[in-house]
Amino acid sequence: MFTFLFDDVGVSQGYRHMEGFSVNTCTLINTNGKEHFMTFHWKPTCGVKCLLEEEAIRVGGSNHSHATKDLSDSISGGNYPIWKLYIQIIDPADEDKFDFEPLDVTRLGRKTVCPFCQWVAWF
Repeated sequence: MFTFLFDDVGVSQGYRHMEGFSVNTCTLINTNGKEHFMTFHWKPTCGVKCLLEEEAIRVGGSNHSHATKDLSDSISGGNYPIWKLYIQIIDPADEDKFDFEPLDVTRLGRKTVCPFCQWVAWF
């Protein structure tokens, strides 16, 4: 999801500094046939960086595609962006044990209740 309203995230400095996540919870089945609820989270290795309001107005006003240019310049310079993939796993049998609805698309799962596990995938 690239748009947040009423939050602390702000305007991203560019695609290389932007997190991503699956809005919906997916049901995945392991090799033993057991179902698990999972959400996916991509975190940039170069860190999340945002523009201050004044910077966003200046940068957006001078180049409406600054994020694309930053990404293109970075790749052209051999500095390839990398995102690590993390997952949150919930056993369907535990769904009613939370004090929040884990399948609600309007909320991100709490990291303390459902910690992130790094998957062996980099993008």
